[in-house]
Amino acid sequence: MYLIQTLKEGPVAACYKARVAEAAVTALRCLYPGQKVWYGPASCARVNETGVEMLNSLQETEIVTAWRVSLRREGPDVKEFVYPNRRTLRGLVRVTIWGQPDDLMAEAHSEAAARSLAQHGLTDLPLRFAVGDLPGV
Repeated sequence: MYLIQTLKEGPVAACYKARVAEAAVTALRCLYPGQKVWYGPASCARVNETGVEMLNSLQETEIVTAWRVSLRREGPDVKEFVYPNRRTLRGLVRVTIWGQPDDLMAEAHSEAAARSLAQHGLTDLPLRFAVGDLPGV
C-alpha cells in the first residue's frame, strides 16, 4: 500500500499499486505547482488511521472538475446554485448528497450529474439506493 501526501495538506489518498501512486503524484503536481507532493509505502493501519480515499485505478488519477449544485426550497420556489467547486483527481470527488430536505447540496464529476443528484435529493428517495441508478451519474 502507498500513501500519497502533500506538504500543505498531509495525506490525501492511498492506493495499492506504485504506478497508480506515481500517476496520482504527477497529476497532483500539475494541480499544485511548486508544492511538494510524494508517495511512500504505508501500512494498512496507517491508511485507515488517516481516513483518506483509495485510488483503485489509473482512471481515478485523471484531473477533473468537481461540480456542486445547491438547491434551496423557499416556499413554492426552488433556488438553484451551480458552480465548479475545485479541480481534483477523479477518485477524490465525493459523489454524494448532503443537507436537509429543503436545503441540500450535491457533488459529482460533472454539472449534469451533480444537478441530477440534487434533484433526486428533493424527492422522497428510499433509504438505500445506488448512485449508478440515478440518470446522468
